[in-house]
Amino acid sequence: MKKFMLLGLLLTVVSGLSPKASAWGVRGHEAIAYIAELNLKPETKAIVEHYLGGKSIVYYAVYLDQMRFIHECSFIYKTLHHGAEFTADLKSKGRDGSAEDALFQMTKNMERLGNGQYKHLPDSVVTLAIQCFIHQMGDVHCPVHMSVDGRKANFPITRFGKKSMFHAFWDDMPETGHDWGYMEYGHQLNRCTPEQIAEITKGSLYDWGEEVIVETLPVWDYAAEGGELAKPYIYKVVDIMDSMIIKGGYRLAYVLNTVFK
Repeated sequence: MKKFMLLGLLLTVVSGLSPKASAWGVRGHEAIAYIAELNLKPETKAIVEHYLGGKSIVYYAVYLDQMRFIHECSFIYKTLHHGAEFTADLKSKGRDGSAEDALFQMTKNMERLGNGQYKHLPDSVVTLAIQCFIHQMGDVHCPVHMSVDGRKANFPITRFGKKSMFHAFWDDMPETGHDWGYMEYGHQLNRCTPEQIAEITKGSLYDWGEEVIVETLPVWDYAAEGGELAKPYIYKVVDIMDSMIIKGGYRLAYVLNTVFK
């Protein structure tokens, strides 16, 4: 327990979510982790896999969801200001430490482990921090794990004729028509230039979270309470899904390359 406290990782159970709940399901989380793995520096990959017992970061993509005794607080709380047009002038409550959301946790862990400080921490502590980076970055880039003030977080929908919930629809990762595993997602989506990757990874983790809020608005706008979410809906949002997986992967690689350089 002291080791968890050392990293500030006393993780909060999210009300209403089962420990089995997983943004993107297994495939989406693993796709993000695999894209990140393809963009790790060789020295970073070696260090990270040392702390993961020789296993790939993909192996631990959904590890936190599989731990029944713990579930990280992965919601990102934001405040939206509505005017004539939507404004991206958002402020995370986690910036000042008032809400220890996933962005807050990852930022703190980067500070605690960076500049070689990880070398002076117990291996088990560093391992847990890496596992949190892997999973939380995936959660941050899943639309339903971004809670916005004034926006209903969950509501009933119909999924291909069967009653379901909006959150559950996204937790299972909507079918896009591609019969891909995580490696195919990596091969198909890991195509950004170095300049594009630099643009994706610029700014802070909070900047990334605010960008996700803005870019995933259509996911909510196209869904109506009690409405049908099937192929027409998926075709409208598939490009957003791909973008979030791409950006989540490059940003996870950036965080690990920065911490373990």
